[in-house]
Amino acid sequence: MDGVRETAASDAVMFVPARVKARDWLKTQKDPAEAVKWQPHAVYVSCDGNSGATTGAWQKGPAHGYFSTVWLRDPKSGKINWILDHGDALTTPREAPEFIASKQAVCGSRPSVPIEAGGEGEDMAVGLSPDQTLSWTSTVRADKSRRLTIRLWDGKTMATVVDDQVAAPKQP
Repeated sequence: MDGVRETAASDAVMFVPARVKARDWLKTQKDPAEAVKWQPHAVYVSCDGNSGATTGAWQKGPAHGYFSTVWLRDPKSGKINWILDHGDALTTPREAPEFIASKQAVCGSRPSVPIEAGGEGEDMAVGLSPDQTLSWTSTVRADKSRRLTIRLWDGKTMATVVDDQVAAPKQP
C-alpha cells in the first residue's frame, strides 16, 4: 500500500463504499500480506497532458476486479498524483486487451462544461482538468451504490469514456 499512499494527492478520495479522504483512510490500513496487482487496460489524457484517467483490472490472491483512477499533475512540483480511485470486485475477471488503449482529448476549442446536480441524499462530486478537456463525476447514493463517469473532449462533445456502476452492498 505504500505506493498507493505515496502517490495520493492531499485531497484524493476513494470509495469504501462511501467516499472517504484517501490519506486518512489509508493511514488506518495495514499493508496486506500480498500486494494487489494492477493492469491498466486504457488511458485517457487531457489535451495538455496534465490530467488523465486509467482503467483496468486488478487481482489479489483469488479475488479480482476493476479500477478507474484519475490523475493530476501538480503545477508546482510537476509530480503526478492520483486524485480519485474507484473500483469493485468482479465475479469474472476483465479480459486484458492485446494492447493498452489510449486516447488524448482534442485540443483547440474548449468545451462547455455541463452543470450536474445530485439527487436528494446523494453524495456527488464533479472534477475537471485545468484545461477543461477531461471531467469526472462520482456519485454515492444513500444505499451506497455508486457511479463514476469520466468524459473526454472529442472536439464536439464531452464523450463518455468510462462509466463504472457499482450496486449497493448486500445487507447481512
